[in-house]
Amino acid sequence: MTSDLKFRIQQIRQATEAIIQQNQALSQQLLQLQSQIQQLQQDKSTLLQNQLTFQEKWNALLNQNKQQQTYIQQLTNERDSLQNQIKQLSNQISNSSQNTIENTQLQDRINTLENTINLQKNSLAELKEENKLIKLAKNLSANDSDNHDLKIKINELVKDIDRCIDLLNE
Repeated sequence: MTSDLKFRIQQIRQATEAIIQQNQALSQQLLQLQSQIQQLQQDKSTLLQNQLTFQEKWNALLNQNKQQQTYIQQLTNERDSLQNQIKQLSNQISNSSQNTIENTQLQDRINTLENTINLQKNSLAELKEENKLIKLAKNLSANDSDNHDLKIKINELVKDIDRCIDLLNE
């Protein structure tokens, strides 16, 4: 039995040494796994920080996008307002052009009427002078004695009428 026991002890020793070697190998693997776990935890921590940073940037971009949309809406409203003002100005210009044409036509009509008035004034003045001459001739024809004086007076009146007509024509 001793040899059996020795053999058995030797087997146990070998098994123990194998277990110790396996235990050491497992310990090394465990250390490596712990190191990898620590590295993964650090990576996880970094990723969480990156995620927070990304989330902050994302929120900032969303806010910026909202501001830009508001600004675009304001610009669109201003554009619409300016287009309305342009339409109004275009209508005013069109009306102004029509008014200018009407004003020109009215001015031409006024000029025509003023010329007619001036002609009628001249005619009236001539008729008044003729009327004076006729009245004077009637009064003078009653006195045949001063025929010569009458002719002189008529000639003077005709000269006055001619001067008046010349002045009116100027």
